[in-house]
Amino acid sequence: MDSENEIRLNQVLPPGGQRRVEICEPLPRFAGTYAGAIELTANGQRTERVSLALSTRGPSFGQQGLLVLPLFLFVFTLVAAFAISARLEDWFTRGGLAYAESMVALARISSALHEARADIAGLPLPRVKQTLQIDATSAEAIRRNQRSVPDVSGEILRLTCHLQAAQFLVVALGAIAPPVRDAAATKVDALALPATADELKNYNQAVEAEVAPPSAALSGASLSGAQIPAAVAGPEPDPEEHRRAILRMERLQRGLLWLTAATTAYSTFYLNNPAFGSAVDYLNLFAWALGLTQAGAQILSQARMRQ
Repeated sequence: MDSENEIRLNQVLPPGGQRRVEICEPLPRFAGTYAGAIELTANGQRTERVSLALSTRGPSFGQQGLLVLPLFLFVFTLVAAFAISARLEDWFTRGGLAYAESMVALARISSALHEARADIAGLPLPRVKQTLQIDATSAEAIRRNQRSVPDVSGEILRLTCHLQAAQFLVVALGAIAPPVRDAAATKVDALALPATADELKNYNQAVEAEVAPPSAALSGASLSGAQIPAAVAGPEPDPEEHRRAILRMERLQRGLLWLTAATTAYSTFYLNNPAFGSAVDYLNLFAWALGLTQAGAQILSQARMRQ
């Protein structure tokens, strides 16, 4: 550490006397720990050296006004790592939130289709059973990336309509006496399962028309919403509100993850390192923040997928 500063004292110091001298330490251009010495010469004859070590963050380019630059670069590096992590998370999950919602919906639909097929196992509905089995296998294949479809949302709608139609069949045919039920089931089995909401409404009306004449028990009240499973009748959940709630939770999780990464990075890399600021320090900070946020995002994603 070199400095050309020289301070001369023209006062005589008696033995045991003291004199306070203010020294303007040099300002290095880059971060690091610099070692040097202060030379004290008395009467131009005797010289003593006092060792001195100076640690500074950088870069400051030797300017007093740029001493805040290392903190700015620290924050900038963290923000860059977080931004890239968010883009990678969205890319790896094929659309982020929408993809996660679709995979969760497919898992639930697949399970519900198996249950619906088990509910109609004793009924003469071979076409419906076969369709439900194919639907359940298809939903599971899409979820496991074994089958690709151009429109996942449209496929979910089709599978949901098939599921709700099967659940309606269970209620409608369950209200008929066994001797008459088999004949009605055979007629209903010839109907094509619906693929849209409008087709589902028409399908339910057609089922009611087939099963209503043989039994007076199947009045309008017998197929009321109170007897139909919640998946078929009852208040429909607001998908937009559900999406907003999930989006809020995702933002909260991501914000907490970033906050944790930022605070730990500050205490680990910056606060306890007075010589922070070399190129290696910034590269380590970037890699650490990116790796930590990516690992946390993958853990949260896997947790959502298992729900």
